[in-house]
Amino acid sequence: MKKYKTFQLLSKYTYGPVESRRYGKSLGVNVLPPSVKVCSFNCPYCQLGWTYKKDIKEVKYPDSSEILKELEQRLTSEPQIDSITFSGNGEPTMHPDFLRIVRKTIELRNRYKPAAITTVLTDGVHIESEGILEALELIDNPMVKLDAGTEKMFKVVNIPMVEITLRTVVDNILKLKKRKIQTMFVKGRIDNTVDEEVNAWLELLKEIQPQEVHIYSIDRYPADTRLEVVSREVLDKIASKVKFIGIRVDAY
Repeated sequence: MKKYKTFQLLSKYTYGPVESRRYGKSLGVNVLPPSVKVCSFNCPYCQLGWTYKKDIKEVKYPDSSEILKELEQRLTSEPQIDSITFSGNGEPTMHPDFLRIVRKTIELRNRYKPAAITTVLTDGVHIESEGILEALELIDNPMVKLDAGTEKMFKVVNIPMVEITLRTVVDNILKLKKRKIQTMFVKGRIDNTVDEEVNAWLELLKEIQPQEVHIYSIDRYPADTRLEVVSREVLDKIASKVKFIGIRVDAY
């Protein structure tokens, strides 16, 4: 097995900056409880490990003011930040005060690091929740997960922890003005690189018409270690198919 990088659940509200494959020097923002994974998906490839229903039911979200206080301290002390990236211990849009956090983050960015972009990595499940669509429209770089082309694959590669279908996720994405997609490709016990899946995924991209698509494979220890890394050659072949339908794509 490939020697993966390790990544642990975060105990703070900010982390890094890390050298991101996609975003340069990325200062991560974790709006979820320290050392607990809270997510609407239970993706087998997740670098944070498995999601547990008990943790979702019992979650106590951190106070937004505490998150923003720590963020301001980091923005004033770091010499260079290319992206302020909402990710952390799961799905950031699950925080009930996410809109306020985003608004204040943009104010802080404009004051201290005006050259930095704001990014959120999201599963798109909560776009219909109060304030989430507005928050994502304020973000420079809203990256929405789309790892499957069919409902069958969606259930095994993302394992929703809430009642939602792939069709609903796509409909949620269509509500966004800025549509940017990120897709994790894996092989092994689950394989979403087979022609049937890739072709169905391409049809969804045609419908969504995103401004850009990022495709990549496993880089850190996945929750399910039976999964395998997709080769660069395969990623490049998939990328060429995305380019053929006229959509900008980058493979990482």
